[in-house]
Amino acid sequence: MSGHKSPPIMLSLSKPDLMIKAEAPQQKGWLVYLLRCADDTLYCGITNRLQIRLRAHARGQVKYTRGRLPVGLFFCEPVADRSAALKREARWKRLSRAQKFALKERSCR
Repeated sequence: MSGHKSPPIMLSLSKPDLMIKAEAPQQKGWLVYLLRCADDTLYCGITNRLQIRLRAHARGQVKYTRGRLPVGLFFCEPVADRSAALKREARWKRLSRAQKFALKERSCR
């Protein structure tokens, strides 16, 4: 199993804007994204403005991740539109933790 594993994007409350601008992927359209929280849980969400959404997580403006900072971008995948994003998010949320890791690993090869 060879391949480059990129480290997760870590968001910092002290300087979230600088880190996000430097490291978050640029995107247009809708995405499904997974964050890995400091307590090692995974958070799944959708957005059409990734940098703004990551900034909200980093600033503690999202209820689930507020008490689990810092968070890192674990995975993101582009989808066609909002409807597709909601459907894909629902599928991700039905997966076990092990399945999420396996799917991420397969997609990063």
